[in-house]
Amino acid sequence: MANRSTIRHAPGGRARRPGVFLAALLLGLIGTAVAGAAPAPTPVDGERSERSVLLLYGEARALPASLDIDDSVRTRLQATDFEVRFFTEYLDLSWASDPAYLDRLRAFLASKYQSRHIDVIVTVGAPGLRFALENRAALFPGVPLVFTAVPPGGAVPMGEGQGVTGVWMAADAAATVDAARRLQPQARRLVVVAGSATQDRFFVEDVRRDLKGRELGVETTYLVGLPMARLRAALAGLSRDAMVLYVSLLRDGDGKVFSTRESLRILVPASGAPIYGLSVTMMGQGIVGGRVVPSRAQGTQPADLALRVMRGEAAERMPPVPAPANVFMYDRRELTRWGLREADLPEGSVVINRPPS
Repeated sequence: MANRSTIRHAPGGRARRPGVFLAALLLGLIGTAVAGAAPAPTPVDGERSERSVLLLYGEARALPASLDIDDSVRTRLQATDFEVRFFTEYLDLSWASDPAYLDRLRAFLASKYQSRHIDVIVTVGAPGLRFALENRAALFPGVPLVFTAVPPGGAVPMGEGQGVTGVWMAADAAATVDAARRLQPQARRLVVVAGSATQDRFFVEDVRRDLKGRELGVETTYLVGLPMARLRAALAGLSRDAMVLYVSLLRDGDGKVFSTRESLRILVPASGAPIYGLSVTMMGQGIVGGRVVPSRAQGTQPADLALRVMRGEAAERMPPVPAPANVFMYDRRELTRWGLREADLPEGSVVINRPPS
C-alpha cells in the first residue's frame, strides 16, 4: 500500500488498543488410494531431498487473503533446504457445501492423490480444516495437518493426538470497536454485518465471543445472513450516530456468492454510517480501518511449522501457536470523508492513502 505512515502520540496520549453409485465409487477410489500410496522419496547424495505439501483452501482462490497466505507459504518453504513440490486445492465450500457436492469432492480427491505421497497438509480457514479432519483418515491417512486462519474457541474440534498443529487467527473486534468509539464519540449503535457462508459464520462467532460481556457503550445489533438487497437497505437507513463492523460476507441470504471486496463495493456507497473492518485485505475498499489481521503473517508462521514437520518433528508435539499480532490501520481518504480526526487514532496506527506532500 502506498503512502503509509505511522501515528505516534505524545506521552500520555490515549492508546487502546449422490446416490449409491457415488458412494460405491468413493469407497473404491479411497481403497485404491490407501493401498497404492507411493512411498516417501529417498534422497540422493548431493541432491536436495524432496517434500510434498498439499495446500488445502476452504474457499476460492480469488479471495485476497487466500492469495496473500498462498504467496507467503510458498515463499518461505521455497527458501529452505528441501525441494518442495506444492499441490493446491480450492474447495469452494462457501459456494457449494451440500452432501452431493461433498461426495463428489471426496471422490475427486481420492482419485487425484491415490498415487501421491504427501508429507504435510496445510489447511487455510476453519471450513478447510474441518473438511481435512473429517476426511483425512480416508483420503490422507496419517498425514500431519498444519492449519492457519482459524479462530480459536473450539469451533473445529480437533481431538487429542491427531497430528495437528497450526496458527490461530484472532479478530480484534473489541479493540476495533473501542478505537471506533474514540473516533465517533457520539455513536450510540453498533451494527455487525456478516453473511451466511460457513466461513462467515465461523468469523462472526469469533466476533460474538470477543464482544460478549464487554462494556462497549453502544447498543449492538447483528445483521447476519440477510439477502444483499435487504442488508444494503438497512445500512442506508443508518445515521451518523451508528458505526458498522463488517466481518465477512461471502454468501448472502439468497445464496448469492461474493468476494469480500465485491460485497464491500455494494455496501460502502450505501451506508449512512462509517464501516470498520478486521482484515488488512479490506483496506482501500471503503472501510475506515480497524485493528486488522495481517494475512501474510498467517502464511509465514504455518510455513515454519510445516518445515519443522518435514524435518521430522511430530505435529502432535507442537502446540498450536497464538495468532500473529494485529495492527491498527486506517485509510486517510475515509477518515476525511467521514470527518474523523486522525489525532484520535490509537498510538502506532498505520495510515494509508495519505496525499503526497
